Amino acid sequence: MSEELRLLVIDEGVLGGRTLMAQLRSALAAEPDVRATFETVPPPTRLERLLLRRVGFLGDLDLFSLRWRLRWSWQARRILRRHAGAVDVAFVNTQAAALLAGGEMRRTPTVLSVDAVARQYVELAYEGQADRRSALQTRLSVALERRAVDGSARAMAWSKWAADGLRLEGVAEAKIATLHPGLDVAWWEAAGRERERRSEGPLRLLFVGNDVERKGLPDLIAAVEASGGAVELDVVTGAEVSPSARVRVHHGITAGTAELAAMYAGADVLALPSRADASPWVVLEALAAGLPVLATTVGAIPEMVGDAGILVAPGDREALAAALRELADPVRRAALLAAAPAQVAAYDSRVQIARLLELLRAVAGERPLS
Repeated sequence: MSEELRLLVIDEGVLGGRTLMAQLRSALAAEPDVRATFETVPPPTRLERLLLRRVGFLGDLDLFSLRWRLRWSWQARRILRRHAGAVDVAFVNTQAAALLAGGEMRRTPTVLSVDAVARQYVELAYEGQADRRSALQTRLSVALERRAVDGSARAMAWSKWAADGLRLEGVAEAKIATLHPGLDVAWWEAAGRERERRSEGPLRLLFVGNDVERKGLPDLIAAVEASGGAVELDVVTGAEVSPSARVRVHHGITAGTAELAAMYAGADVLALPSRADASPWVVLEALAAGLPVLATTVGAIPEMVGDAGILVAPGDREALAAALRELADPVRRAALLAAAPAQVAAYDSRVQIARLLELLRAVAGERPLS
């Protein structure tokens, strides 16, 4: 291996990967000893979409979710093969893009980014109750995922929750690295400094997210409407959401913009009452921007929020309404925020990206199997 680290970064091109990729590009651009090549699994062609559509009459044999993951993985495998011998180490986000790439990952030492294992997604009903995976699909997904992890040099779990999921699948402790890539804490702190601290007026809630059903927006709106005017909600989304007297909807606001910073600066609390989630970035963004968090006890959210917020059971609208009444007290909000700096410090990208590079260099130095 040369002194310069030749790194290949592959993203599956869905969900929160865009945030991670943008952050890695920015951070690695400042590393003179790293030559990073970024690749994203290409979007499906029209023919692929046709072939991968649901086939209802097959019932449990449809394997809809698994078929899509295999498509991602086939494409990621081709990318790995194309760069074999030209890079020292690869970083693949996520393990769903590596189900068919075990052999390629043995030739090119690879760190797999894991926000949740297959069985955890099933337990969360991540794709909705109407699309719960069959027992057959779960068994196949778990088996293929385990083969992918075995083929990698390390599985980088984004949270203790994800790391526990790997352990329950029998992954060796030496294979697991618990490391969240972090976020630009300084940017979000600057956004929070613009906040006007108030002691009167309605509680100003902020919701940020696109998959509004899964992220519990209907539950939140119901709790807000039941508040009798004591709460106002701003929704930043790309989804179609109906506004009301107490619900304002904002479209076209993108990450890293002054408009988004202003939304955080104008709020009192970030609300994310998800019914299914793994490691939502928005929780950390809120804490860094000086907002206490109202969220649910799903996925890695409890360890991300720590003592800097209030957690309720997913789907419990009465508990949400009670939490809103509690958060209306500025003294209570200030008490929660006292825990935020220490909580966010563990997710600062200035520290976490350095740790990730250390992991990648260590993996690059290990002799790949021929």
